[in-house]
Amino acid sequence: MCVRDAEGTDVTPRGARARALIAILALSRNMTRSRRWIESTLWSSRDPKQAGASLRQTLSEIRRSFGEAKGVLLADRSSVSFDTSAVFVDLLEGRADAATGEELLEGLEINDPAYSEWLRSVRSACRPEAAPLVAQTPMSGMEAEAQSPAQPAPSEVAAQQARLIVAPDTSGNRTEDAIAHALGRQIARSVLDHVPVEISVASNMPKLSHRAATSDICLAPLVLDHGKTSMVSVELSDSPQGNLLWSEALTLDVSGPPILTAPDVIASANEAAEQIARQVVLINSGEGTLDQSLAKLDLGITETFSMEADRMRRADGLFAAVEDPRAKGLAAAWRSLLATMQVVERTAPDPVLRRAEAEAYLIEAMEVRPANATVLAVASQIINLLALPGYDALAMAQAAVRLSRWNPMAKLALGLAQMRKGDIVEAHRTIEMSRAYASRLRNKHWWDMCYSLAALATGRIDDAISAAESALVFHPQFRPPMRHLYALYLHKGRMEDAEAMLTRMRAVEPDFSLRMMRQDPSYPAATIRRTTLISQSDIAAV
Repeated sequence: MCVRDAEGTDVTPRGARARALIAILALSRNMTRSRRWIESTLWSSRDPKQAGASLRQTLSEIRRSFGEAKGVLLADRSSVSFDTSAVFVDLLEGRADAATGEELLEGLEINDPAYSEWLRSVRSACRPEAAPLVAQTPMSGMEAEAQSPAQPAPSEVAAQQARLIVAPDTSGNRTEDAIAHALGRQIARSVLDHVPVEISVASNMPKLSHRAATSDICLAPLVLDHGKTSMVSVELSDSPQGNLLWSEALTLDVSGPPILTAPDVIASANEAAEQIARQVVLINSGEGTLDQSLAKLDLGITETFSMEADRMRRADGLFAAVEDPRAKGLAAAWRSLLATMQVVERTAPDPVLRRAEAEAYLIEAMEVRPANATVLAVASQIINLLALPGYDALAMAQAAVRLSRWNPMAKLALGLAQMRKGDIVEAHRTIEMSRAYASRLRNKHWWDMCYSLAALATGRIDDAISAAESALVFHPQFRPPMRHLYALYLHKGRMEDAEAMLTRMRAVEPDFSLRMMRQDPSYPAATIRRTTLISQSDIAAV
């Protein structure tokens, strides 16, 4: 057995029990086992407390060995698993004892009767042709050369899941085709920020042909040079039906920025990633744990960003019901942001308890998915919004951007962290870029409002009004743009608009007032309080 990273380097840990745990997860349904089962299999002679400590040490050893790919190993309080969107297991064709004199997992015996029994059972469950295991994760950090793929034994076949196939169209021009391939891989990388999904590039298809998915999603980017302009198109279709699911075509002036840095291209790529994530949820709409978890996660995010109290309470229940370890980290992050919104917007019945819960969910998310860009970005924003001590929001945001440079939530987190540090000019630039990256997403109103605050902080009043108005158009119950537009309209002398906004605001927040915005330090209008937008005379006049 060996494990290789994306560069082909052997990252198999040296410890016997660490390698045994990898084999156990690789051969388990959905690559998941409960902590108690693992403890009773690898340390059956130890008491539960000692076995638990040994398991934690072994998990640390595996993560150290995996290096930058450590995020594929997921663990929470009840279970341990591999991220199946990032790890593939091939049972190689041709028996090892016929080819090399070895059998399945030879040399991986350890002195524990429970493990020995598991090893005997898994060897007998595999077909005579079974071969050693090779773990592969072609898109997110761990990859190995495949050799003559064979069907896994029936007892080990995992539930069918959607698969994303990156299959760029070719123009015959090496430069254009290279850009198309890079675009496809970047979109695929962005998808993993949203959902766990198996990803394959076209050149890897023969390796994965034995994994007959119920339905594949095909991603086909194309780049064509037309002299003074370049055409960039992205299409999503299902397979084997070939139905077009989504498409986008852009025409770019060659005198503009390079294709892979053009804001319109990045915005379209993020829209494609979001569309793919939604399709994964639809395809995986079965009764399995992952299927149900992804559906609850997707609906929970929608309900969270509705900004309506009843729907946000429903979102909390949906996130709490996510059970699959591959989705629990994301669910915990979004649940933490939801709790943070309720604290900041003063809709939590017990704000002290809710704040503590927000931090607890944040810690859980970081423990389960420490290498996910969206988790890090959301965590950074929570730390900023709640001013949590002992954390570095800027470092988290920077790490998120390094992991996924086109992730609009990561870029937004970086800008908000810069703003909190007092670098408002750079923050404005970063948040403006994040808003462009998110301009085609379903929850773009979040970026609109954050940009409105950045514009306000740098004295761009008209830009602040325009962005807040855009946020309100898409979500009429969104309180932040209402309260800020009231103050901004007053500042600009638009009294009728201000009165209309005051009426809307008091319908959802009866005690709202200009005095509260200006004088209550706990009220969510800190950016306005840092400006001279509202004066004492304004308060007296109103």
